[in-house]
Amino acid sequence: WICNVQILLEYEGSSFTEWSYPEFCEVDNKNSPKAVLTCRIAGYHKVKPLVSENEEERHLHIGDSFFCFSWYVAKAPDSRYWEIHLTDNEVQSLPNFWIEGKAVGYQNCFIASGYHTFHDVEPLLPPGGREVPLRLPRGSQLSVAWESCSLSTALLLSDFGTFITHDAFGTLAEILVAPHLLAAPAEGHFTLTDAVIVEGSILFLMDGSVYWRSYDRLLRKREEDLPSSGVRGLQYRPTCWQSYPLRDIELSIIAVWTEDQLYLGKSTFYKKADRALLAQILRLPSSCNVTIPAVAFGSRPPEVGVLVEACGAHDSSDARLFLVLYDEEAGSWFQSAFLAKLKPGSLSQGPFRLRFVQSALPSVLLWNKEALYYSSRNNSEYGLLRTPRSANLTAESGGSSIHQVMLDLSWNVVVKMENNALYFCKVGMDELVRLHMWERPGTNMALYLGPKGQMKVLRQVESAIEVHRYPLSMEVKSAVLGTAHTCTYFTFQHSMDIPAYYLDMGEQMELWAQIVYPENMGVNIQISGHRLDLLHVATRTRFEIASQVCTKNTTIKLYHWRDYSKSENYREEVSQTSGIVTLEVVPNLPGNTCNLPSNRISHIKVGCPPKRHIRISRPWGTLCEKLDLKNYSIPGSVLSNPQDQDLVVDYDWEYLGCLFRIYYATPFLPGIDLYDGDTFLKSVEANFIVWEENGRTDYSFNASMETVGCLREAQTWSSMLAGNGSFSSSTPGEAWGPHNYRSCFEVTPGVLGELSQPYEILNRSGNNFITWSQVQSGIYVFSVKILDPNFSFCDLQAVFAVQTYGVVTSNFGVFTGTTAMMVTLIVTGVLICTYFRYIKVFREMLNNPVVDKQSKSKEN
Repeated sequence: WICNVQILLEYEGSSFTEWSYPEFCEVDNKNSPKAVLTCRIAGYHKVKPLVSENEEERHLHIGDSFFCFSWYVAKAPDSRYWEIHLTDNEVQSLPNFWIEGKAVGYQNCFIASGYHTFHDVEPLLPPGGREVPLRLPRGSQLSVAWESCSLSTALLLSDFGTFITHDAFGTLAEILVAPHLLAAPAEGHFTLTDAVIVEGSILFLMDGSVYWRSYDRLLRKREEDLPSSGVRGLQYRPTCWQSYPLRDIELSIIAVWTEDQLYLGKSTFYKKADRALLAQILRLPSSCNVTIPAVAFGSRPPEVGVLVEACGAHDSSDARLFLVLYDEEAGSWFQSAFLAKLKPGSLSQGPFRLRFVQSALPSVLLWNKEALYYSSRNNSEYGLLRTPRSANLTAESGGSSIHQVMLDLSWNVVVKMENNALYFCKVGMDELVRLHMWERPGTNMALYLGPKGQMKVLRQVESAIEVHRYPLSMEVKSAVLGTAHTCTYFTFQHSMDIPAYYLDMGEQMELWAQIVYPENMGVNIQISGHRLDLLHVATRTRFEIASQVCTKNTTIKLYHWRDYSKSENYREEVSQTSGIVTLEVVPNLPGNTCNLPSNRISHIKVGCPPKRHIRISRPWGTLCEKLDLKNYSIPGSVLSNPQDQDLVVDYDWEYLGCLFRIYYATPFLPGIDLYDGDTFLKSVEANFIVWEENGRTDYSFNASMETVGCLREAQTWSSMLAGNGSFSSSTPGEAWGPHNYRSCFEVTPGVLGELSQPYEILNRSGNNFITWSQVQSGIYVFSVKILDPNFSFCDLQAVFAVQTYGVVTSNFGVFTGTTAMMVTLIVTGVLICTYFRYIKVFREMLNNPVVDKQSKSKEN
């Protein structure tokens, strides 16, 4: 037995007799319409109910595994929960949290990867208030709309009410609205056409007007930024855009359109197109009638597709369809090649619907009630999706119309007809496979795609909704068994495991992809992308074959390298050579039964990574000590604009951090490290500059332009600030940077300049250092900025503070002068005393001359 796998069999109907099944399987009660099937051999097994009616066979694919799990029941402790702290802004924006699954147990449970969205509890209705339901017109099919980045939150629209779920239809709650300033309808409910949900608010389309319901549950008409009437459609973004690495522009998630106007927005809407603009884009005469039948968000998150119906350029009587796309990132419009080659009248009549496939190049599905058109990879492949017998799905399904076209991240396309007939194909294939009937034709049902990619069936039973999973993979394998639909390869996998990457100047990344396929199938790995010109792409493929099985391993190297040092307009060139590359890796030969990874597309931001910054490394041997320093003084004489009074500056410990205490006679070279968030990347070897934020000038550099080997006069602060006003805290960072840096190590004919000046550019590997004042100690607050134009797209700046010590202070000079004066006075006093003593002795000798003569005679 295959791990004791049990399959529940159920037949709905009154003509059931018994189950027919293979001999190596067993059924607990073959005469019951509800039974349990178990098999002991893996593979495809045919199971069929024996009934009086003609029922189709089902082929169940039962897989085998090397592992067989035994599950035991255990009571969970009551205190099993995770705690997450939210700010006020996060609560208002309904934050999404990604739970990363790992192969370890958390409180004896294995955690599956997935999103969780926190939602506010709806407020209670004010006392005395009245709430009214919202319904589709009687007899309408079920309609489903979900929130873009929280697929577990969805709306279900029906003719007996509108419902909301926050747990992928595990539970449902009916949406009721308080009319507020609107008149309550006589029939007791509002009749709506469509609805979308965005960040807790819900927009309703009713009678050509847009209404919205927010957290207070009041229904208001949206007139301040949308037309008050004439609205034809609402469209939400079906896939999440938050992984797209775009920071400067907020992408819209809702599209609203009238007959000839398009509005895009999120919380606020803006008009993006009207009749005149669309006619100008399509180069149509002003007399041409232009209307908008459908709108959808594009294959890439910044793109929005607009289906335009207009008369021909030469004959205003014949109308045809065009597809134009708006790029919110670039702010530009362009026309798609899709539909451009079709003759007027070749398409069947509308209304039309659009749905774009997630892809690096525009890929779209277009359908009306009876036919489904496709265009892949910027219209390199296009045509009609057809069954083996017909391209008209209405005729193929017995006169029914297309109700839903579902598309998941693995490129599975499921077409549901109003009579519940189901068709399937993979994106890139042009043949539809009819799946087994799942529900009876008269059942009102809809398909819903859950947050983990599983498809669910929502079925109306009287005034209630039943929900169950739809086994798409098993149904497809059963439907194609015995047909020509086979997969062209065994396995395909790649290493693009995250949706967004970042590449700075000079950086590179490597990806790999592997495909295993039967011999002589001609399968390759296809690499396509949007804006690939921003990167250098190099591929290397290794091929292996054994036992008629081929393996291709492809390594994809992506790197950025451009020399901006000689650019005439640095900022413009950086803007043109940076942006977002969308990369797609898929097999070149798809198949309806092939498995594709859901993450085939990644976005590579060529530009500044969001958390990249520099830090000044603390000199070795210096400790971080927080002193009781609140402010300090700078002598007015050492400022760039000298003053009579000293400048008192407050020291911001939070902004500047700890001081670097450095001996005044020690030259100093800041060490700069590059970080992504708190992750150390490398030590910076590029050129950089420093300036004192408060305008101190009593520091210098030990190297001159001549000693470092300059071939011409180097840039200095005085030359760069010559036309930028006074030396302020903001001017230096703007006056000198990568945008205007010129190296002095390049020869300029006829220009030499004064090379004895200090060289003011620093480098980790150079011999240039900062020298300090030899007259007085002080505190210096420096800003540092990377100067190399080829180092990073980021504006890398940091601040640090230095406190010098060891200089003999001015009080010691006074003491020295006083001591010298005292010594002088003492010496002078001794000399005076000696002088008077000499005078006294000399006088005594003059007064006693006889004594001297007698003494001389005695000696003789």
